[in-house]
Amino acid sequence: MQRYALKHLINWKNKKNHKPLVIQGARQVGKTWLMQEFGKKYYEQVAYINFDVDVKSREIFDVDYDTERLIMDIGLATKTKINAENTLIIFDEIQECPRALTSLKYFRENAPQYDIIVAGSLLGVACHEGTGFPVGKVSFMNLFPLSFEEFLLAMGEGRFVELLNKKDIYLKVLKIKGRSMIYVYQKEKLNKLCACKQIQNIFKKYNYNCTSLDTLILDLQKRLNDYDFPHEIGLFLGYPMTDVLGFIEGKEYLSVGYWKVYSHVKNCQHTFDKYHKCTHELCKRFNQGESVEQICRYV
Repeated sequence: MQRYALKHLINWKNKKNHKPLVIQGARQVGKTWLMQEFGKKYYEQVAYINFDVDVKSREIFDVDYDTERLIMDIGLATKTKINAENTLIIFDEIQECPRALTSLKYFRENAPQYDIIVAGSLLGVACHEGTGFPVGKVSFMNLFPLSFEEFLLAMGEGRFVELLNKKDIYLKVLKIKGRSMIYVYQKEKLNKLCACKQIQNIFKKYNYNCTSLDTLILDLQKRLNDYDFPHEIGLFLGYPMTDVLGFIEGKEYLSVGYWKVYSHVKNCQHTFDKYHKCTHELCKRFNQGESVEQICRYV
């Protein structure tokens, strides 16, 4: 299986004087698989500890933070002869061992030659901030659920993904409850849209993280789990901001098409006509037996 996050890890490895890396993410998003796959592909050996399973290994960090002793004890616990040149050290479920998290500060200061990646739940790691947390001594990476593109790659449909990406078209599974909801978007257009301060203010009102498209879409996923159809989703779909706000504020609409229209009726009607024509043409081609890949060439 291919995950785009592997590229991030490769860049981390190749960066000179890199810090220990903390991978954060919800449960079941693939943190363990990603770390082990990375170690298997790009290192000769891996020293892996899961603090949730191997409870005894937590005792390694109870004595002190002497990095020479820690390396020796980690090697014994994992039956690995740790070598800085060819060994990846992995601490999994690190929220279960706060002192192991603190030890990253000492590895950074006294033994920066070792490559160390740790993983834990977003909430679990955050809970230990301020209690010996290695502030400024580690790098962070957020891991998101498997994207629809990564799923297609895993299913051997790489050509389809490549074809879409060439047209700046990307897909993200937003919700799976009975039916799957797949968000199809163009990064360039969505980036421009989300750069608008007024739109950012609307997102922030609903506690969206506007740092990047990934964080915005992740927050949209969370909102869809809490609400069947959060009203601000119209902004992600390219609806005019005035129409989205008009709907949220319960104003009287002027027209109805693919969405309720509260201003610029003629412009919206023109957009509706284009949508209808495009949908009709693509459905016709599909019903005539053309593959999705063939249809995408007309997009």
